[in-house]
Formats: sequence, structure tokens, C-alpha cells
Amino acid sequence: MARTRCSLNRFTSGVLIAVFGLTLVACSATTPEDSGLPMSSGGPTAYDGEATYDADLDLWLADGWPVPDPSATFDPDAPYISPQEANTKLMACLSENGWDLKAEGTTSYSGNVPPEQWESYKRDLKDCLIQNRIGIDPAPPLTPELARNEYEAQQQTRSCLVSLGLTPPELPSYPVYEDSLLVDQVATSIYDLALEAGLDLTTDPSYQGSCPDPMNTWGRN
Repeated sequence: MARTRCSLNRFTSGVLIAVFGLTLVACSATTPEDSGLPMSSGGPTAYDGEATYDADLDLWLADGWPVPDPSATFDPDAPYISPQEANTKLMACLSENGWDLKAEGTTSYSGNVPPEQWESYKRDLKDCLIQNRIGIDPAPPLTPELARNEYEAQQQTRSCLVSLGLTPPELPSYPVYEDSLLVDQVATSIYDLALEAGLDLTTDPSYQGSCPDPMNTWGRN
């Protein structure tokens, strides 16, 4: 069985993949034979090939995956779909197609896909992304200013969680965070760090209500 985990709050702009075009960890699967079959959540680097416009769908596609309009630029005031909203819609769509998925946090899911069904799963994933227009929002450019703003937002959220009596892990130092984002193109989320440390912040909705996950407003913090 191939283990899949699709994370929609981890982004990349032409480098990592996702809702805004930026993802920390591309959706992937592991099998005994292959430790990393690529599985796109609809962003740059998830495909090989140029984006082309599909007039019937009114979408730009690359290898059939929905992508941002190549001429579009990031607008922090424009409407967008958050990773949490995208994950909810994607899980609902895939579940309707018969896939057994488990939510992991508020912005990712996991599930088991038999190797012989892998292409079928990817086809359904692609269709769900298109139906829900996920992956078409331009990503913010990766700049030191973005890194600083996002890091401060993560720090504020961690402090907020501590004020609720929780003990989330420490964030890395700012130089480590900035280097990870701007060089390795990997963002760090306090919600992800907490989940990896065994602290599931989705068990109580008040946590998100009081201390929203900054990944849901990436580029707008």
C-alpha cells in the first residue's frame, strides 16, 4: 500500500507547491519500491510543461493541473482560497469519489492508496482541484520582507497558544527560518511543529479561533 499525505498549508512559488502556489511538502506517496512518487496539489514544479489556457474551464493548466495565470501577480487584497478551506473542499471531493482519507490538522490529509490505484487517485485529485479551482492563486514573492512578516506571525501565534496554557514547540531562530524559506523554499508552521510533536491543535476549535494559523493568510500577515 502506498501511504499518501497531501499538505495544503506548505507552499512554494515556482518552487514548492500548493494553494497559493507555495508548498512545504508536495503531496507524495511512498511504496517499498519508490519512496517519493510525485503528487501535485496544483502548483508550480508539480508538472513538466508550460501552462496553457483552457477556455472551456476558464483555467490555466500545466500537464492538466490548475496553475496561476502566468501573467498574474500576487495581490494581498484579492480574494483567495485558504489552505484550510482548500483542504476541506478537496477531502470532500475525493471522499465522494470513494477515497478513504483522514484529516491531519486543519490543512492536510492522509490516506492509503494501493499501488495499482495510484494513477486513478491522481486523476481524481486533478479533477477535484479543477472543480474547486484550487492552485490558481498567484503566490507572494519570496523576499526577506515576506520571511520577516511570516516569522513574526508565527511567533505571535505561538505566544498566543502559550497564553492558553499550551506548550507548543519552539520555532527555529529567525536566521534558520529565513534561510529555510528563501534558500530551501521550505516554510515552518507552529501548527505543523505542534502536530509533529504530538500536540494536535485541532482537538479544540477555540485554539484556531483564538490563535489563527498564519499559514491560512500566507503573504497577508
